Amino acid sequence: MAGGAVTVTKDDNGNIFIRPRTKGLGAWAFLPPKPSKSDTPYTTEPEAAHKTRKAHQGIASLEAITLVNIFKKAAAEKPEAIALRCEDGNGWKQWTYKQYFDDTLRCARAFIKLGVAPHQSVNIMGHNSPQWMLSGLGAIAAGGKCVGVYTTNEAEACGYIAKHSECAVAIVDNERQLAKYLAAASTVPTLKAIVMYGGTKPSVSNQNDNAVPVYTWDEFMNMSNETSEQDVMDRIKAQLAGHCATLVYTSGTTGAPKGVMISNDNLTWTSQSLLAHLRTYLPGFVDKQEHMLSYLPLPHIAGFLLDIVVPIVATATMPGSVTVSFAKPDALKGTLVASMRKVRPTFFFGVPRVWEKFQELLEREAAKSSGMFGMFSTWAKGQAIIVAEAEELGGSGEKGPFFPLAKGLVLDNIHKSLGLDRCIDMCFTGAAPISKETLKYFDTLYLKVNELYGMTECAGPHTISLGNVRRVGAVGPIIPGVEMKLFHDKVRDNDGEGEICFRGRHVMMGYLRDPANSALAIDKDGFLHSGDMGRVDEYGMLYITGRIKDLIVSTGGENVAPGPIEDSLRSLMPAVSNAVVIGDRRRHLSVLLWLKVEPNEDGSFSDRLSTSASMFVRSSAKTVQEAKSDPQWVQYLQAALDQYNKAYATSTPTRVQKFAVMPGDLSVTTGELTPTLKIKRDVVEQKFNSAIEALYA
Repeated sequence: MAGGAVTVTKDDNGNIFIRPRTKGLGAWAFLPPKPSKSDTPYTTEPEAAHKTRKAHQGIASLEAITLVNIFKKAAAEKPEAIALRCEDGNGWKQWTYKQYFDDTLRCARAFIKLGVAPHQSVNIMGHNSPQWMLSGLGAIAAGGKCVGVYTTNEAEACGYIAKHSECAVAIVDNERQLAKYLAAASTVPTLKAIVMYGGTKPSVSNQNDNAVPVYTWDEFMNMSNETSEQDVMDRIKAQLAGHCATLVYTSGTTGAPKGVMISNDNLTWTSQSLLAHLRTYLPGFVDKQEHMLSYLPLPHIAGFLLDIVVPIVATATMPGSVTVSFAKPDALKGTLVASMRKVRPTFFFGVPRVWEKFQELLEREAAKSSGMFGMFSTWAKGQAIIVAEAEELGGSGEKGPFFPLAKGLVLDNIHKSLGLDRCIDMCFTGAAPISKETLKYFDTLYLKVNELYGMTECAGPHTISLGNVRRVGAVGPIIPGVEMKLFHDKVRDNDGEGEICFRGRHVMMGYLRDPANSALAIDKDGFLHSGDMGRVDEYGMLYITGRIKDLIVSTGGENVAPGPIEDSLRSLMPAVSNAVVIGDRRRHLSVLLWLKVEPNEDGSFSDRLSTSASMFVRSSAKTVQEAKSDPQWVQYLQAALDQYNKAYATSTPTRVQKFAVMPGDLSVTTGELTPTLKIKRDVVEQKFNSAIEALYA
C-alpha cells in the first residue's frame, strides 16, 4: 500500500503521520477510529475483554470474531481440505480441516477434565508438531490461553512463565523438557498436570515429589471422553473476541519477561489484513491450495500467526485452502533444505540467519563451478539483478530479452535446489535486521526476499514489502487498516526521523498484570511505541534507522545508532558473521567481530573457520585463534574497516577506530542472542568486557 495509497503529513513538532487514504482505494483502506477519551487504551487483567475499536467502513470495520469460531467456519466449509501433514515411518500423516477441528475440541475437553479453568493458561514446550498446534488451539477452545515456551528455556524461566501465566497444564515433547517443569512444579501452585507428546513417560516412582501427574498424549486425548461436548460449547460461547487468546513472552533482556496479551481479534483481524495486503499485490494467492512449512519456533508471534492462525483464516475466508507441513526438529541444524525440497512451499518466511545460511550453502556450491558453466552462471545472475532492480518501486519494470533464457537454464534450477521454486514471489524475512548484502545476493538469483516489520506487541506484522512495492533496505508500507506515526524528538532525532508508533486493531491488549509498562508502551491516543527509529520516503515506505535503547552517546553528546554501522561493516566483511559496535560514553567507536565458524551439535560454535569464511581470505589459518594473528586476515579486516570509514561514516563520531576478533560466535545456546536471534547487547558487553577494555587501554 504505497505510491499514493497512503498520505504522509508532518506537524509543527516534526511528527510524521502515515495513514491509508480514505477515498478511491477500495474499502480495505479505511482507518481505525481513534479511542475515545473515556477508553483505556490497554487491558492487563487476565479475565478482561479488550474493547474492539472498529471503523465505520473498510477492513478495519470487519466484525470481530474469535479464533475458534473462524476455525469452525473453515472446517465446515472445506472439511476435506488438507490442514496438517507430518512425516512418520509410513510417509505423510494428514489431518483434514474437519479432523483438525474435531481433534482440537477433543483437546479442549481433555483440558477441562484436567481442571483448566477459563482464562488460565496451558504452557507448551516442544518442537513444532500437530500436537503443539492442537494443544494451543485446544487451550483457547477451553476458554484458556495458549502460552508457547521456547525449548531453550531452563527450569527457572519455565517456572517464572508458568507461575505468571497461571499455568494449569504443561505440554512437553520429551524427557528433557519434562524435567524442567518437574523441577519448577513446586513454585507453580496452579499446575495440575503435565502431558508428554513424545519421549517416554517416567514410572510413577520416578515422577516428582509434588505429585503433579504426568500423562502420555494418548492418555490425555482419551480423557476427552470424560467431558461432554456441551461443556466445550459453553466455554466457546462464553469467549469474546476481546478476550486474550495467547500470551507471548518477551525475551527478558531488560528485566523479567513480560506477557504480551494477544486477543482473538488481534489474531483474526491481523490475519485478514495481512491476506488482503498479499492478495492486492499478488492476486490469486489462496485461490487454490497453498503450502507452508512449519519450522520456526511457535512461541514466537511470527511462527504462531503464520503457521497456526493465517492458514485457518485463509481457508475460512478465501477461495482456496492452506496446508501446513512440519519440518524435522533439527531443521535449523541442517535438514531444513531437505524438507523444503519435499514440501515445495508456496509461501516461505525465514529470519535473517536462515537466509544467510542459504547464501553460504549456495556460495559453497558456486565455488565448485568453473569454466563455461561458471561463466554462464555469472551471466545469468547479472541478468537477474538487472530485472530485480527494475522491478523495485519506481523502477522501469522491464525484464529484458535475455532474462527468460537466464531464468530457464540457471535460475530455475537454483530455486529448485532450495525448494523455493513455487514461491519466488512469496519469500519473506523479519524478526531481526537483515543486511543489504544478503538481500542483493538473492536478487542475483531472482529470489526477491521481501522484508516485513512489526513486533510481538502488534501481533506480528505492521509493514510488508511485496511485489513491485519493494525497495532493498525498506521494510515496506503499512498493512491495510492501520496507522503509523514517527514521534520526533528534536534533541535525539535527525530531521524526518522519529520513533515508530503503531495504531490499529493489531495492537496488543497490554502486558499481563503490568499496567505500568503497558502505559509506557501504549499512549493515551492508542499508539504503541516500538522503541525503533525510522523514516519514510515519498511512497510511504518505512526504513529502520536504529533502536532508541541501543543508541550510543558519544563523549561529544552526539547520538549514534550502532545498527546501520554494523550492517555496513558486515556487508564489507562477508567472512564476518556478527559485529557489535561499542562506544557509549567513550572517546571513539570500536567493534567486536565474530568470524564465520563451524557450529557444534548443541547450537554453540567451534573455533574452526567455516568454508564460507575461508573463501574470502587466502590464508593458511584454520581457526579463529590463528586468524587473529594472521597477516592476511588482519589486512582483510582492516581494509574493510578503512573502507567503511571513508565511504560510509557520516561524521567523526560514526567512525570506527579499532576492532577485536572474538572466539566462536554469538548464539542462543551461549546466551548472547534471544530466541529470535536479536543481539543482547548488555550480555555481550558484560561477557567480553576485558576485550572491550583492552580496546580503550
